[in-house]
Amino acid sequence: MSFIIKIKKFIYFLFLFWIFCYFMLNVIFLFAPGKSFYNNKKLVKYYFSFGLYPKHENLILNFSGICSKIFKYKKNSNRDLIIFSYKYEFKYKYRNIKNLVLNILDSIKKSMPNVKIICFIPKNSKYSLIKNILKKYNVNTILFEKYKEMHIVNSRFFLSLEYLTKNKEKFDRILLCDLNDVFILNDIFSTFNQSQIIINKECFDFDNKFCDYFNATSPVKWLNEFYKENKFLYDFIYNLKSPILNAGVIMGGIEKIISFLTILTSNMDKKKTNKFGYDEMLLNQLYYYDKKFNDLGFIIEGCGQKICFKTESIVYDVNSKIVRFKENGCSPVIIHKHFPIFWNYGSLGINVNNVNNNINNINNDIINNDNNDNNNFNNKNSDL
Repeated sequence: MSFIIKIKKFIYFLFLFWIFCYFMLNVIFLFAPGKSFYNNKKLVKYYFSFGLYPKHENLILNFSGICSKIFKYKKNSNRDLIIFSYKYEFKYKYRNIKNLVLNILDSIKKSMPNVKIICFIPKNSKYSLIKNILKKYNVNTILFEKYKEMHIVNSRFFLSLEYLTKNKEKFDRILLCDLNDVFILNDIFSTFNQSQIIINKECFDFDNKFCDYFNATSPVKWLNEFYKENKFLYDFIYNLKSPILNAGVIMGGIEKIISFLTILTSNMDKKKTNKFGYDEMLLNQLYYYDKKFNDLGFIIEGCGQKICFKTESIVYDVNSKIVRFKENGCSPVIIHKHFPIFWNYGSLGINVNNVNNNINNINNDIINNDNNDNNNFNNKNSDL
């Protein structure tokens, strides 16, 4: 009996400790410097650990002046299509998937009100967490059973090919992307045309110096899973000096996308399609090794205003409420995998406004301050 009492006291203590941490972290965040979340990585880490996300209602996105030059093609229309895919996984309960999807779709509808959206979901998947959200934003949910033996990251390409082949005459431009970690903040369709096909390489900074390569932990794991019986391809991919191409965001004209999907799916080994990561390894194999695949004329985007992968170049200024790249003050159109932590909390309420000269001046001041901070940091390092 005494043991049970001790357990109850311990649980009670943990509960009080969690409340204390919640309170303290919010106090710390309230008075934290407003340059960048990444100035205090420990704070970010603890926020993720406890699932705490500060609330910001009126974010300002800077797409004015030089930041508007990226939008040089026709605006979004009902002939543009976004293709998502979703499969319930237990871990989503701990990733605030409901708020993520809500904010992602809300941002899309505010910045691209005319686009069509579909989402492939396995029939046996428990998607009640997001069912009403998909309905609210007029997402055409397509339940499928045909490729249930495949992992969703692989089956989505077969499903997309079949859908686009049947509906080829209805669309001009296509965006294939993950549902729960691709943040679209403005009209991505006005950044490319029908004759293009674009893939993003996994680089994290504007200079594209810091990237994921094939000798990193995850790629090596995938190489061992998918290429251990083919030493030539294993060695070829492992020794590539080029960054990994990401399969989670692909955009282009309908003809190019159909050709891409046809080649990719026809080269898939069905015995390997039940594993996560196979789609990306095959994409890289074909791009770096198959000339016919390269004839599609891919545009490879690094980290830039159009799209960036897992970037730490994005900062949020608490005073001006601007989400921007620290290098040039412009806001990103797509962020993949990594967004300042406030995204996961509540309503985003994005305000896609032209930013006036005062805010541009604030941007310049902040950039100068960031550079000064970096110089000070480098000077300190040089003294060590």
